[in-house]
Amino acid sequence: MADQEDARLGQQMPSVSNNSTAILPWLIEHYELSKQVADLLRQRNAIGLQRYGTVLMSYNGRDALQDAIEEIADSIQYLAQVVIESYDRQRKLAFMRIIAKQNETLSYLLQLQSNDRQAI
Repeated sequence: MADQEDARLGQQMPSVSNNSTAILPWLIEHYELSKQVADLLRQRNAIGLQRYGTVLMSYNGRDALQDAIEEIADSIQYLAQVVIESYDRQRKLAFMRIIAKQNETLSYLLQLQSNDRQAI
């Protein structure tokens, strides 16, 4: 399924090159992540290794910005589902604020992507 979806979207399956760097160790080294976030990223990394036979690597032949845009767009919809399914007003408001922040992030990434494409 992932192969078909990636082909349909014009993206190849990830590959590894001589310039590749494992993303998670780099991220942990360069950013101050909370323990909870780092642990979740390690879990997600393990799932990627099991599912795809590799962890997320740089220079993998994919458009990382496009992947990030699509993942954030999906997360906005999941968060909207949480809002719809929540009965607690405070919980709804908290997730609505997160959606607004994700909207800002996604809008900014789309602008950067547009600028990148205009520069080509």
